[in-house]
Amino acid sequence: MTKASILIANYNSANYIDECINSLNSQTYDNLEIIFFDDNSSDNSLEKIKKYKKVKVIENKKRTLFGSLNQINAYINAFQK
Repeated sequence: MTKASILIANYNSANYIDECINSLNSQTYDNLEIIFFDDNSSDNSLEKIKKYKKVKVIENKKRTLFGSLNQINAYINAFQK
């Protein structure tokens, strides 16, 4: 069975994390990996996502004046992992 990778780009979306992860975990295809890239969130996104043990979390360490770099940066970094 082929593994499917799901990439999630996040910036201050803590209110939607539980719904997103629960939806992915309820899929009928079992061979999934979830990669969550947090792009300098200032809310509690990282605290929420870290309670899900099967989710690979990547934290963007590059700080910018505006917080988030951009979504394409998030997807490129997540894809490389």
